[in-house]
Amino acid sequence: MTTPHNAYTRVCAAFRSPAALAGLPADTPVLLGLSGGADSRLLLHFLAKECKESGAPLYLAHVHHGIRGAEADRDEQFCRALATCYHLPISVCHADVPALARERGESVEAVARCVRYDFFADLMREQDIPLLVTAHNADDNLETLLLHLARGCGLSGLGGIAPVRPFERKQGSLLVRPLLGCSKADILQACAELTLDFVTDSTNADTAYARNLVRAQILPALSRLADHPEQQVLRSCQMLREDEELLDSLAQKLLMQAGHGNAVNRHALAQEHPAIAKRALRLWIHAHGGYWPEAAHIEAALHLCHPDCTTGQVHLPRHLTLKIARDELQLRHENHRERSTPPDFDLAFSLGEQTHPTLGFRLSVNELTPDQHQTITQNEINVYNPFIRDTLIFDTIIACATPDHTPVLHWRNRREGDTLLLHGVNRRLRKLQNEVGIPPELRDRLPLLCDGDTVLWAPFVGARDGAFSPVTPATRHPISLTIEFLPREANYAKEDLS
Repeated sequence: MTTPHNAYTRVCAAFRSPAALAGLPADTPVLLGLSGGADSRLLLHFLAKECKESGAPLYLAHVHHGIRGAEADRDEQFCRALATCYHLPISVCHADVPALARERGESVEAVARCVRYDFFADLMREQDIPLLVTAHNADDNLETLLLHLARGCGLSGLGGIAPVRPFERKQGSLLVRPLLGCSKADILQACAELTLDFVTDSTNADTAYARNLVRAQILPALSRLADHPEQQVLRSCQMLREDEELLDSLAQKLLMQAGHGNAVNRHALAQEHPAIAKRALRLWIHAHGGYWPEAAHIEAALHLCHPDCTTGQVHLPRHLTLKIARDELQLRHENHRERSTPPDFDLAFSLGEQTHPTLGFRLSVNELTPDQHQTITQNEINVYNPFIRDTLIFDTIIACATPDHTPVLHWRNRREGDTLLLHGVNRRLRKLQNEVGIPPELRDRLPLLCDGDTVLWAPFVGARDGAFSPVTPATRHPISLTIEFLPREANYAKEDLS
């Protein structure tokens, strides 16, 4: 039987002072991201008491995302009332996140997060606040780890949510999670024991969002397999973060010995264990290129370090190129002004062949006989091969974009903000093309099959969820979509990747 204040006792034991976590003086100013939910409500209870004792200024920030109408208005009023009750200053941001998501071509969740953290960063600059505090808990960490695993990740992703990390949007500041050691169940029970009111976000029950699906269906199953899996995973994440810190230190040591500015000794990298060499390349590219490279780019960069490789280059985002220069691997900024921008194109979808002579590709849409179906391999991709080709075989295209479900099918080039729905998540097409290693010169030239504005199929990347009916034994005339670059264009791509 649960004793009174049992959960509150556990939460008190797991709570960590933000200043102590960050290694800063107890009176360091703090900004709390306050949603009004149980997690941030309980965290406010702890911080108000701690900051009153230490003299640390405590500021509150709330974001109205423009998603839930009257419910979001209620949350804002609740947070304002809390600020008044605790005699604390509060700042509120109003944003139309759905409109921004449509404009940017990103998911609502991603844009909402960006809006929140940009707002927090602006407040921290205005008030000179070095600590941002959020109410992430152990269940949030478990959900994050599972999502990272499902999408593929390295040690950084397996480390889950860090209790303390640099807040990139404001230089010299830190993001701290004092409740990360607490389970959601204990937080809810502690609020009940303390009679703390809080609001509930109705969209948390919508399993169309990937995180909510994990929370609703996967976490309960894990709880039947192990007691308190969120705590077990929390400990594993801590150990993996320690391992990553060690590997990072070894990689930095290697860079100090083998690197100088925008060049690094490729033979020194080749002699190291791949785990250290890849990490060193990742840190080096981030330091001098300003972004974290994808795994495909690191693999290609490591290939350039092989002793048998004497010439070659790898194109990276942000107009960066890795090139071999004798014993060195050099990171160079390309003069992209000299590159011609491919023209926009929009072609009707029809059976037969279409060729674009300027951009150098051929489209084929054909009905297949059973014999032909057996001889065609789907999704052939090798961007290092002179014959660049991808094929999709299907039965029916299911309309996605128009209200009356009338297909408006056409081929066009990539546009800013394009996304592709894969495994229930809208992902940026630009990022997906980076992940599979499509050369930058080809990304804006590849024809995309679209239904209105919706991308149905991106060659070498994949098909949108639910857009195509698969081929079955009962299918009489399956259809193949094939895109291939003509030899001139394909050879140009191969030279760039050699």
